[in-house]
Amino acid sequence: MSDWDYLHDMRAEGYDEEAISEAAATGVTPWHYSHIEENELRQDIDFLKRSLSVHDKKHRKLT
Repeated sequence: MSDWDYLHDMRAEGYDEEAISEAAATGVTPWHYSHIEENELRQDIDFLKRSLSVHDKKHRKLT
């Protein structure tokens, strides 16, 4: 399988030209987005948990 076969697969699966062009430009296919979005959400959740933990510790010191 060549580096560009996924673009032909996308066409065969019915993706529109815009999605295929975006995949060609970025190298990321639509079926990889869910994995990327999941990782970004996990990072956001971890960041929020750390922020809340720091805020909670500061609040406890004040009371």
